[in-house]
Amino acid sequence: MAPTPYSISAEPVLTCEPVLACEPVLASDSVLVSDPVLECDPVPPQNLSFVLEKGGAVKFEDRPVPEIEDPHDVIVNVRYTGICGSDVHYCTHGCIGKYVVDKPMVLGHESAGVVHAVGSAVKSLKVGDQVAMEPGVPCRRCRRCLEGNYNLCPDM
Repeated sequence: MAPTPYSISAEPVLTCEPVLACEPVLASDSVLVSDPVLECDPVPPQNLSFVLEKGGAVKFEDRPVPEIEDPHDVIVNVRYTGICGSDVHYCTHGCIGKYVVDKPMVLGHESAGVVHAVGSAVKSLKVGDQVAMEPGVPCRRCRRCLEGNYNLCPDM
């Protein structure tokens, strides 16, 4: 099937049943919105992770699926992950400032997926919600945060 402004092509890793997540919306001429989202249940017992080893070697590695440990935890079945500039910097230089890769480090912290489990204190998300994640937690009070440059927050 040729791509349209309303579809993307994806090969499922697991045997999954497509379910309609929402009505397709054309966000712009250059943004594609997926038609069905592949939902898989149960989540596999391992998760494929892109790992940077000390010395710069990278490999894919199966890691255990995390479990809820805190009432505020949310576990997401990650569907897509981006590799950003900081990941590339770690690969090419082995460090960023004082943060040195001295043990295996999972790369890719900008992800999107479906909520798999929530802790008892989580009220804003539920299982099945589609989410995009930004793992940085800025202070929201410093000059950089107030300017809208939360990624430069010294306390993040």
